[in-house]
Amino acid sequence: MVHSDNEYGNHGFEILSSLASTYNVCFTATQRVDKEKFRDTDYDNVLRNIINKTDVRGECGTCKWET
Repeated sequence: MVHSDNEYGNHGFEILSSLASTYNVCFTATQRVDKEKFRDTDYDNVLRNIINKTDVRGECGTCKWET
């Protein structure tokens, strides 16, 4: 899971984490993103970490992916 490193993103992550086991969901490659400090290469590294995990399924808004 990738979330923003601010009050909104961290609180959202806490809520989702607390509900995850109820719905048999687990998060892998959890990373916080601080848009003020992140460069393009940092975003590339976040995506690379997710892509390198096996059997990962994801969904974000209207986009979905599987590796």
